[in-house]
Amino acid sequence: QVYDKLEELLNQILPKKPLHVYGVTQEDLVTFTGSNSAYYLPKFYKMSRGGSKCVWNWASFFLTPYWLLYRKNFLSGILVLLFYIGKTIVNGFILYGTIIPSIADASGSYTIGALQNALMSGDFTIYVWILFLGSIADLLIRLLFGLMGNYLYLRTAVSRIKKLRQKNSGNYRQNLMAAGGVSFMFGAVSYAVLTFANLIVNFFYI
Repeated sequence: QVYDKLEELLNQILPKKPLHVYGVTQEDLVTFTGSNSAYYLPKFYKMSRGGSKCVWNWASFFLTPYWLLYRKNFLSGILVLLFYIGKTIVNGFILYGTIIPSIADASGSYTIGALQNALMSGDFTIYVWILFLGSIADLLIRLLFGLMGNYLYLRTAVSRIKKLRQKNSGNYRQNLMAAGGVSFMFGAVSYAVLTFANLIVNFFYI
């Protein structure tokens, strides 16, 4: 069974320490994480053993909003998605609605050199700072979730597991699988929303 193989793997990698410190069992977490539980359980054990909240996750770094919603971290996922929508709209307004029209010729064409000169001229200092700060915020968000995405996911899992246990439902395992696991739909919708935001920017400014 998957559970037995996973426990054998964990015993080889990490010293045995129950996850009851989080108020849940290993089997609860396997059921909740569903897909790719063999990746997440060792991470959870590492945090449980060492007390660290920082365990790197490449998926949550590169695909932050998509990963969050794919893994059903709804609040964080929606907030990050809103940030990227706002960033897309603001960047589009600054670049295609303000700076580029000022350097384009009659046909609407411009050169990269002209764009660089405009950005360095000092005429658009405020806009350049907004673009810079937006990029820094983007990187910081990615670093934050790259470092703490697994911890956030564990907190989400623990919270939902405890709520389901309190309900004392006869369909506990089925409800736990539904509350956890992954959602391709939410991941796809978040990607579609950001793509649509880019299309809107292109429609109005390009």
